Formats: sequence, structure tokens, C-alpha cells
Amino acid sequence: MKEWKLWREERPTDNKALYRWRVSERKILGMMLRPEWSEKLHLCGMGFSDLEYWPTFSDWNGYTRSVDPSLEWRLATSQEAENNIYWGGLDLLQCPFTGATPVVIYMGKFIGAPPYRPEWLGIKSHMVSSLGWASAEAMRTAWNTRP
Repeated sequence: MKEWKLWREERPTDNKALYRWRVSERKILGMMLRPEWSEKLHLCGMGFSDLEYWPTFSDWNGYTRSVDPSLEWRLATSQEAENNIYWGGLDLLQCPFTGATPVVIYMGKFIGAPPYRPEWLGIKSHMVSSLGWASAEAMRTAWNTRP
């Protein structure tokens, strides 16, 4: 396993590499979760200064860019596909039809929102598509309840 680095201590330098991102555990839609996802850096306009490479989920106030102070990064492995989000703390059972892990999707509060700022969560698996959960705990309970 590669070591995580804090963004505020060291920034990634390879703009062609795929990175794995995560933030500290926090309350997301009523549950303590720690999302982890993959994304590349993107060339971003910086107002009147030079262009720089930043993650798409960075905040822009019209003058400067910033990221969550707890943001950590590392190079992604070949198994970690782009847009593959792991929701640490959600603990969902396998799909009863295929035995695969269900895919958790989210809708952000703004365009390009990171997984730690969702408006709702949803689950997709074989024959199931359950979207619009405003409570992560209610979604987990509904999915993990088996007859």
C-alpha cells in the first residue's frame, strides 16, 4: 500500500497520473463516512496569475483556489479505476443476485462537487437502482435488510 500525503504538506506533481483522494472521516448525510476516490489533476485558470493543476473539486472564490484542509492523496494503483468511489464506514452487504459489491453513487450539491459534499446517495446493483437517499443510514439499513 502506498503512503498517503497531506495536500497542504506536499502537492502532486505529475499532471498525467491518476491519483487517489480522501478526506478525514466526517458526518455525511447523518453517518460518519470517509470517502476515497480516483481522479486526475486538471489545468485550472487562476484569475490574473498563471494556470495551475488542481483537482476538479477544488474550491474557487474568484481569486484563489483551495481544498479541504484534511485532503490526502497518493498515486492510484492499476486496480483503482477512475470514478471508483469507496465509502469507508458504509459497510454494505453484497448483492443478493450477483454477490458483487453494490455501487454507491452520489449527487453533489454543486457541479463538480466531491463525494464528501453530497446532496443524496444511491445504490446501483444488478436489478436494483435506488436513488435519492438523504440519509446514508436509512439507505444502508434498507439495503442490508434481508428476508
